[in-house]
Amino acid sequence: GHFLPPATYLPLILPRLSTVSNGEHPITILASMAEGTKSNILQESIKDIIEAVSIEDIAYKSQYEHQRALLQLIKVIITKCDPSEVSFDIFRILLFIASSSEADNNVNTALEQLDAFASKTKCAETSELYQRHLNAALKTLLLSANCWTENTPQFLMFVGLMELAGQSLSYEMELFVKVLIACVPKKQDPYVSLRCLTKLRMLLLQEDHPLESSGQLGLWLPDLVSELKKCLTLIPALIEDDAEDTRYFSCDVIYSMSMNYPQLIDSQKLHVLAEKLVKRFDDVSQRIRLKAAQVLAVLFENLPENYDSRLHSGQLQDLYKDAVIFLDDTDDKLQEAVSSTLETMGRACPELLITALEKDIHKYRNAHRCHKLIETLKTLQLK
Repeated sequence: GHFLPPATYLPLILPRLSTVSNGEHPITILASMAEGTKSNILQESIKDIIEAVSIEDIAYKSQYEHQRALLQLIKVIITKCDPSEVSFDIFRILLFIASSSEADNNVNTALEQLDAFASKTKCAETSELYQRHLNAALKTLLLSANCWTENTPQFLMFVGLMELAGQSLSYEMELFVKVLIACVPKKQDPYVSLRCLTKLRMLLLQEDHPLESSGQLGLWLPDLVSELKKCLTLIPALIEDDAEDTRYFSCDVIYSMSMNYPQLIDSQKLHVLAEKLVKRFDDVSQRIRLKAAQVLAVLFENLPENYDSRLHSGQLQDLYKDAVIFLDDTDDKLQEAVSSTLETMGRACPELLITALEKDIHKYRNAHRCHKLIETLKTLQLK
């Protein structure tokens, strides 16, 4: 590399990058040759080099040694040259490795190089680098978003952006939402949908509220109402899904809707959701059992406007009958949670719940909870 100009060694190496089975070997050689080349001479060929390694067959390979070789080459380019004219291609190569590698050292190296790359391209901090390239990155990802699977490189990069881009995402909300709408529909890969929605949930729950930093998030929330209505129809099935996380997040969705969009839950939907939540009291997972009790209480704290308990006495009677059984559950925490939830549910029709409790109170090992609850409900009747 010190004695040969790129015009001599590049024609020998670049054609072999995608034709050799062990593609990391020519990349490693290229990195070594580039390291020996004087910076001003290497600068003249930087575009040819990065264009060659940025094609998908080379840039998006996940093998450990291949990614190590790419990282070695990118480090040389960043260190010796001005990478401004190939900035986006370098960004997406590093983003893919940081998002896809199963080896921590490759991930850490990619993140370190992103920091160095930001500094070299005169970004005040790495977040500015993401902000600079996010528009182009999301436009590229959008082209294939409706056909992603869990192994699609673009899907891995999108998840990586959701983890790494932080507040930069808030400046591209329109494109960000378009990608989500394209990749999340239930007809697509369910793993892709669940992973994206899980990451979105984490973004919304972060204390620094990265999606709100530009002030655009509020503009998108009212558009969401029609999507939430569609989502609500899926919840009764998802809350019984085989995956524990899906059942848990379904409970979370009901909780959020009850708190923020109670107008979407009419009497019919209320009873359907309540029935599904009561069934979760018998879930194999304790965290879901307790979550279901908490969410059911919130559901009844936000009853539909003009809810008529007399008109719905049959459904309430069935809910009460199925729920009181768990006052005698072997799990003390669930007993306590169900007791608290029933106290809230009982406000809808105290006399029905009292009847349900008194009917089988003699069968309970822990009848004291029933007696305490009955006294509370009788106080409600007096009011």
